[in-house]
Amino acid sequence: MQLKKLFSLVKLSHLETIEEKSFWAVAMIVATVGLLSLTTAGSYNSALPTIFAGFFCLLVPVLLMYLVYKYKNYHVAYPLLCISTGAIAIPVAFIFCGGFLSCMPLYCVVTTGLTALCYSTKWRFSACVSCLAANTVAFYYVYKNGSPFPLKGTEPLFSNKAAVHPVYNDTILGYFFASLALYIAIQFVVNDIRRYKLNQDALQRFFDKEKRKEILRQVIDEKAAIGSEHKKAVIVFADISNFTTITENMPDEKIAGFLNEFFTEASNAIHSTGGIIDKFIGDCVMAYWLDDGSGNCVLGAVQAMLKLRFDLLKKSEIIYDTYATELNFSAGIAYGNVIFGDIGSDTMHDFTVIGDAVNTASRLESFAIGGEMLISDAAAKMVKGMVILDNVETEHFFKGKNKPVDLYRIVGFAASKTNVEIPEHDVAGYTVHVCGCRGSFPVSGLRFTEYGGETSSYVVRRNDYAVIVDCGTGLKNAVNILEGCKKIDILLTHVHYDHILGLLMSKFPLDAKIRIFGHFSVWNRDENILDTFMQHPYWPVEIVNSETHNVDLAQDLTLEDGVTAAFYSSDHPDNGCVIKLTCGTKKVVFLFDCENAAQLPDDISRGAELLFFDGMFDDNDTVDHTGWGHGTWQDGVRFAVEKEIKKLVVTHHNPELGDHSLMQREIQARNQCANVSFAKSGDTFVV
Repeated sequence: MQLKKLFSLVKLSHLETIEEKSFWAVAMIVATVGLLSLTTAGSYNSALPTIFAGFFCLLVPVLLMYLVYKYKNYHVAYPLLCISTGAIAIPVAFIFCGGFLSCMPLYCVVTTGLTALCYSTKWRFSACVSCLAANTVAFYYVYKNGSPFPLKGTEPLFSNKAAVHPVYNDTILGYFFASLALYIAIQFVVNDIRRYKLNQDALQRFFDKEKRKEILRQVIDEKAAIGSEHKKAVIVFADISNFTTITENMPDEKIAGFLNEFFTEASNAIHSTGGIIDKFIGDCVMAYWLDDGSGNCVLGAVQAMLKLRFDLLKKSEIIYDTYATELNFSAGIAYGNVIFGDIGSDTMHDFTVIGDAVNTASRLESFAIGGEMLISDAAAKMVKGMVILDNVETEHFFKGKNKPVDLYRIVGFAASKTNVEIPEHDVAGYTVHVCGCRGSFPVSGLRFTEYGGETSSYVVRRNDYAVIVDCGTGLKNAVNILEGCKKIDILLTHVHYDHILGLLMSKFPLDAKIRIFGHFSVWNRDENILDTFMQHPYWPVEIVNSETHNVDLAQDLTLEDGVTAAFYSSDHPDNGCVIKLTCGTKKVVFLFDCENAAQLPDDISRGAELLFFDGMFDDNDTVDHTGWGHGTWQDGVRFAVEKEIKKLVVTHHNPELGDHSLMQREIQARNQCANVSFAKSGDTFVV
């Protein structure tokens, strides 16, 4: 393995540009010559000048190689290498030691020629001219005066001016013209290579990587057939939802940024599964996956669209903060025969795919409602069993098409957090479900997907019995959780709308007996306050088969299936309460809508198995929100550590905060306390 690595280093295969390879090649050659000069210094009448020149030729490239390795600055190091060796070390060695019989002219030709590979045109010209001038002067000096320290056995030839044969005049001219010719030739080669690289860079900016390769293959390779061929492929059109409406009043520079945001994420997602971007059309991206016979192309396209949806969800809050709008997209996916290749006229060409699959994918995308991803029946068959699909319509006729298409909707890019399926409830334990954890008022949109936008509602269930703590809009997510329950007890911390609004949309099992408990005596002194809330003209539907009970504070209330409850007064406006549930021997505390938790009796929370804590605000927010009756997530962490809580769940999230902000807060909280998490709609805990 080490030998292979060394061989790769010697081959310079790990380097990318010509400039890098040229520098290391020349540096190693110069260092080698310097080393050989040092080892053969004894063959000269005077070794000192040879040692000096050899040491210089060895030291300079080694030093420059170290500096380049550390700072990666080839633009300066390469010309310095050429000038220092070609214009200084070589002429010195030539004058003092070599003469015309030392092969120095040949080496000078090569060194001078290699200066043409310098990246900078200015440096390239300066390095070449300096090398050419210095070596020519050195040759002329030796020609006129001979070498002060000639090689052994050549003394008569160089001992005086008259002994210098005219042939060496030809050597000077030969060196000059050979160096000049080599410089010009390399100059042409380097310029052509750079021009080719610039063309590649230009293509890279405007064409997909795989598409660019095929274009270059057909344009450059004379053996490649320029034209088109029949293929099977999956085509995708993905289009920003409501783009025209969203950008109508948006500044032009923001429109460009908004588009680039989408196209960047789309490109990354498409490339991650081997797709090829064909073109950007307005706010739409067209891509294709060629079928290699395995049939995986459709799965790759679906995975790319699901990844794009997920990536946009992760960035949704940042996008919203930047552009004051959400970024969603619709997509159409179709599979079939296409013509792939060079399509166009004599003056204008496009390397693309055309065919019925392209038309179908475009129609599907246009038909999709905002956020939908529709797939044709031909494509759906290839991912059956691997992707969850909903049948939207059978035999739909698109405009301009004679054959009907079965339409399917791709679902489940992430597990739905609504109507969570009921898990197997262990008879020895209680399952706590988070159905809604947003505070004050419900919110919706992409940036609230991860943590949920429904207001407070929690369900504790074992066997056929369930306890519901608060009935915010999250209660609608409890339909499946409550299925099969015979008895349901509802505990209300208070009757602000965000904690009871879910009662308007509740769907309890028809045969379940329902009891509602709350500290009604202080809430307008009306035990039937919920009946008032759910009566004409506010709401025409009542909760059937239910009864309401007033509870006293700090008194244990025996419920069902080993569960007891106790209500305690909090400092939330309008006489809010916190609730302690004892499930068997485990304590579960719901401590939200409370600003000063430390003032509560110690035994409410100490040693609790599970604590839901109101972390609506941040410590920095308390100045503007004192007296609002809500805590901070930092309060929750401090409280959990002090009370020896086994699991802290921060909840009652600020409706103004999206997923990104909550995620950042959760990371900070976990850095302070390992057993903490931020509640998400759909979370379950077993106690």
